[in-house]
Amino acid sequence: MFRSSFVEDTSNPWSPSSTYINVGSLQNIVNFAEKTGHIDRKNVNIEGIRRKVAMTSPSVSLIRLLREISRLGKALDKVNLEIQCHLKEAETRDVTHVDILGSKCQQLEQLSNQLSVIIGTKDELISRLQQPFVGEYLEIDAAHHKNTAEVLPMIASNLANFPTLLENMTWIKNFSLADGQLLTVLTHIESSFAEIQSFYQALCQGRNLMSHLQEEHGKQRDLA
Repeated sequence: MFRSSFVEDTSNPWSPSSTYINVGSLQNIVNFAEKTGHIDRKNVNIEGIRRKVAMTSPSVSLIRLLREISRLGKALDKVNLEIQCHLKEAETRDVTHVDILGSKCQQLEQLSNQLSVIIGTKDELISRLQQPFVGEYLEIDAAHHKNTAEVLPMIASNLANFPTLLENMTWIKNFSLADGQLLTVLTHIESSFAEIQSFYQALCQGRNLMSHLQEEHGKQRDLA
């Protein structure tokens, strides 16, 4: 009767209660020894054995290490994903954040208004800059005379180019890249480059002719 019940419990290796699935053939032998009375289960410290196996078994240590590696790998993947999200957010924040777009639009509007004011008073600015300064002299400390003398010529050169700068600003304001305008602009640019190239070639030919005439004149003078 005892043997038949034992055989029924262990005959199916795929049964959930089978010792083959739980811990293998060693547990099967232990169970058989307990049922035959060779081992008293009450005297066996199961928890102690489990702790000892958990601390000393290489397989258990390897499994524990693999679980820790898997956990750390998942945490690392999560951190990398967050880093990439932050990088993408930093790269596209100028076009995805409404507040930043609003501030950019406001700055462009202010710049456009300032350029419009400058262009509107272009003639007045040029006339005032061309007029000689009449009035009191600037009070500058003697320690700064050298720096002032170096800065004023630089300012003068920039002021001399100021009318050209205003003309460029006027052109930028009137220039449009609307649909249908870009092709016309590119055509004009192409024709301008062609004219420049033709002028350069004519200039080179003129220089060559002048050099040739100068050489002929020198030869005739030597013969005379």
